[in-house]
Amino acid sequence: MNTPITIDMDSTIGDVTKRMLDKKISRILVTENEKITSIITEKDLGMFLLKDKSDRTLQQIPLNELARPVMIITQSEETQQCARMMLENSIGSVGITSDDKGIVGIITKTDLVRDFAKNHQNEKIVGKCMTAHYSWVYLDVLTKLSQKCLRRIYPA
Repeated sequence: MNTPITIDMDSTIGDVTKRMLDKKISRILVTENEKITSIITEKDLGMFLLKDKSDRTLQQIPLNELARPVMIITQSEETQQCARMMLENSIGSVGITSDDKGIVGIITKTDLVRDFAKNHQNEKIVGKCMTAHYSWVYLDVLTKLSQKCLRRIYPA
């Protein structure tokens, strides 16, 4: 479990982007009245920017247009239940709650992989777990997305 890095709901998408880049993180928890209520991920941010057709800069887009509720699990749950929740909901992280303190941390798919590598060595071979399906994208599509993002970060 990682200590959560947070940002206030009154912030903008520009503030979130800067915080994520500064902290080198791919997700950030959002607070309202000092209580963690939502999450924003790199994937959410990228999908929002692809769909948003407005000419607003990142500093003009309020966070509430992008934030979504964070799914939670208690500290006492098994890691298998946490992994199942992530898979069933197609999410990459879950908020960890304490009985009396609300959300006290976050666990990510990377944390689960790290735990698996440490505690389950030599149990399976890669061929039993792999998938033959993969995704790809043309370079020109990535270039267009990068240009759109840069125009929003550094408007003319």
